[in-house]
Formats: sequence, structure tokens, C-alpha cells
Amino acid sequence: MKRWQVDSILLLIVMIWGSTFFLVRGATQQWPPIAFVAVRFGLAALAMLPWVVPTMRRWHWGELRAGLLLGLLLLVGFVAQTIGLSQISASRAGFITGLNVVIVPLLGALLWRTRVALQVWLGVALSVWGMFLLSRGDVSQAASRWSGDAWVLVCALFFAAHIVAIGRVTQANSVVALNFIQMLVVSGGAALLSLVVEPTPPTLTMGVLGPLLYLGIIATAFTLAIQIKVQRYASPTHTALVFVLEPVFAALFAALFINEALSFSLLSGGAFMIAGIILAELPPLRLAIKREPLA
Repeated sequence: MKRWQVDSILLLIVMIWGSTFFLVRGATQQWPPIAFVAVRFGLAALAMLPWVVPTMRRWHWGELRAGLLLGLLLLVGFVAQTIGLSQISASRAGFITGLNVVIVPLLGALLWRTRVALQVWLGVALSVWGMFLLSRGDVSQAASRWSGDAWVLVCALFFAAHIVAIGRVTQANSVVALNFIQMLVVSGGAALLSLVVEPTPPTLTMGVLGPLLYLGIIATAFTLAIQIKVQRYASPTHTALVFVLEPVFAALFAALFINEALSFSLLSGGAFMIAGIILAELPPLRLAIKREPLA
């Protein structure tokens, strides 16, 4: 697959993911967030069944282990993000989720002891400063604000781990198997967690069912299957660089469809975060030194 094709598909995925923030924000005002995750991924697993059944005889234990790992990372990431989105704005959550791009190279350094370039640390510093600016302008209650931020920050960490893990486990495993197994893990894990910590969900209304169908089938089953397949042709770091646009689309869709205000603090903080993410993901900068011949 050519580079432009890979980038185009990754960009489509990012646009779809950016469109999910305002939908989740609205739906979780009516439904418990963890139960919402369980149904979302349950629908995604059902949507995959026509492709799953014909391939199941060829699955092996390595795919089960890899799918379980990916599923656990996604479970924590989506539960944390959905809880956070029930407390803070879609635009704000989008920018904080975008920090997963900065975390990817740091996780690589932690797990495989690779050297972190100076520009990566500068990118991290810019992103943290951007998050500080973002936080100052939020008009919600302080406790809810910081709780929501913390949940989405946990989401960013686990989404970064998911990107790194995909880069390590997809080469020798079936895309269909990995995707289906991780969806079952997320749906089942979220359902059990919801039973323990949340009240019984109310009856589904169109305000919740519509977003669930879109999120489950298009934004989950479709995009995750494509992501796992396409990431075979792109490094985790390159994938993360394309994903830098997710918070931009999240803010744009939230402004267009639910009239979320794009305040100065949101835009300035988001700009610093985007700049830091891009700086962290660019190839290492090298200074060319011209040597004059000795007289």
C-alpha cells in the first residue's frame, strides 16, 4: 500500500473519530457512560459477525492473547474517555485525548529504552502548557472539570498504549480475529463494570440509540478494523502524527452541531497542544554545519 493511501485512510479514521465526541457527550447526559460503552462495542461485535464466522477455524491462541491485550487497553481507554465526556465539553476532551500522540514515543522509550530526542521533550512541554491554558478557561464547576480532565488524560495514556501494541502484534495475526476479540473484551468488561458501579440504564430513546448505532458500527467496527490493517504499513509514530488532527475535528464538529463555543482559552491552549504534538512527532532536527577549508 502506498504512503498517500495509508495517510488518506488514517485521515478518514481521524475525521470519523473526531465526529464521535459531541455524540458521546450528548448521549451520556441521558445514559450511564460505562453501560454506553458496553452497548457500543456489543453492536460493533455484532456488525463484524459476517466476517468473523468464516475465519474462526483458522484462529490460534496467539490471536486470543493479542486480542485480549488490545481489548483491555481499549476497555480502560474508552471507559475513561466516556466518563470524562460526561463531565467536560467535547472540544476540551478532544484536545486532551490528542495527548496520546505525545505519549506514544515516551512509551516506546519506557518499554524499549530508546532515547527520547530533545524536541520530543519540548513537544511535551508545549502540550502541557497548552493543557494548562485549556484548563483555565473552562466555565464548568471546578471539581467536575478536574475530574473530567483526569479521566480523559487516563484515556490518552491507554489509547497511546493501544497504538504501540497494535504496532507490535498485528504482523502475525488476523485483523478480523484481533478486532473481534478486542470488541468482545471491551463490551463484556464494560457490561460487568456497569453492573457493579452504575444504576440500571433507562429505556433507549432515539437520542441515545442513533448515536449508538453510528458509534458502534461506523466509528468502532469499521474504523478499528481499518486501523489494524492499515497500521501494518505505517509505524506507530507516523500513525500518531496523522491522529494529531483528531482534536481539531472534535472541536469543529462540536462547534457546528451542538454550538460549543470556541473560546480564546480553548483555541490558544489547543494550538499549543497541537504544536507540541507535531514537534514531538517530526523527524529529529539536524543542523548542517558548513566547514570552511583551512587557509
